[in-house]
Amino acid sequence: SSNGKNESSEESEQSESENSDEEPANSNEDNGEMKNRNLQKIEFDENQDKNSDVTAAANDEKDNTEDASTSTSKAAKNEEFETLVQDDPAATETAEEEEEQDELYDLKIIFSMKELSKSKPRLCSGEGCKLAACCVWASNLNPDEPWYYCVDCQEQDFGGWPEAMDELPLKFMTEEHKSIVIRKCSAQEDPVMPDLPTEKQ
Repeated sequence: SSNGKNESSEESEQSESENSDEEPANSNEDNGEMKNRNLQKIEFDENQDKNSDVTAAANDEKDNTEDASTSTSKAAKNEEFETLVQDDPAATETAEEEEEQDELYDLKIIFSMKELSKSKPRLCSGEGCKLAACCVWASNLNPDEPWYYCVDCQEQDFGGWPEAMDELPLKFMTEEHKSIVIRKCSAQEDPVMPDLPTEKQ
């Protein structure tokens, strides 16, 4: 009976010992699996980051390519248009005509009697003209450059005095004033003068 108990006791102790030896093995296996899972997760995250970087780089390269392509396309169209204009004489002539049509001259000043009565009045800008200038004209494209005209050259270049009253820089012109303009600024006996009142209204 005592031997039976001892044997049973020894078997029990041996069984517990075996169980205790097995538990760490299971624990080690679990730890190994967790480590493997963690490593796989880290590798998966790294791969995702790499894929994201590659995708972003590819998108940037695509955008840059599209921008370059658009710029090249615009430059090619501009160059093509410039070439067409240069090769088309009619287009060049039309542009020149439009530029000439856009340039307008306005009568800016009619010189006073005092200015015209000077011993050395300002002379007309007309080529070869020796007459005194009676007025100043200017272009809208270059308003700071004055053109000095006598009555005769003014008729030749502009068809005479402006017909509209609001285009004349004076509101009235005395008979004496008209007389000195005719005498110093025209070779004609009876040139056309501006249709202005002879006294202030």
